[in-house]
Amino acid sequence: MQSRRQPIRTIGHGNRSTAEIVAALRAAGVETVIDVRRYPKGRRQPHHAMGRLMTELPALGLAYEALSTSWAVGVGRQLRL
Repeated sequence: MQSRRQPIRTIGHGNRSTAEIVAALRAAGVETVIDVRRYPKGRRQPHHAMGRLMTELPALGLAYEALSTSWAVGVGRQLRL
């Protein structure tokens, strides 16, 4: 039996509204959002704060997972970002 690999896609939120991001994700066939931001607080765009996305995205039909900031920092160091 051959396993089906899922593609990994990235999206930058910029100044987009949550509705615009959800529409773009749905158009790409995305079912789960994995938040890898180092500081997912949404200081400049509060509608992108982790707490809001944790409730809003599932209500809009998208699963949401936030990775720990320590993991994201480790990946950044490994990739020299």
